[in-house]
Amino acid sequence: MRPGDTQKTDSEYMDNLNIHAEASLYKRYKPEEARRLAKRLEIHHTPVHGSWLNIAEIELNAMTRQCLARRIDTLENLNREQEAWEQERNAET
Repeated sequence: MRPGDTQKTDSEYMDNLNIHAEASLYKRYKPEEARRLAKRLEIHHTPVHGSWLNIAEIELNAMTRQCLARRIDTLENLNREQEAWEQERNAET
């Protein structure tokens, strides 16, 4: 921990990407620092199939393709378009 830190562990919720492992710390930091960080982590991996993270990524991809794949000139128009897309998408379920 750094001076002033009161938190002893960090809980991390990650998908199963290969960089989301303690071993990746040793590629980035010196062994002493990597070990210090690894001891502090409490890693929870999401299920490989059907996790909430996969569902969120699918929805963001759909919104990007169906709603945002064009130039929208103002923030007001962006909000209006996104709200309309969201209402239509939720009506489908």
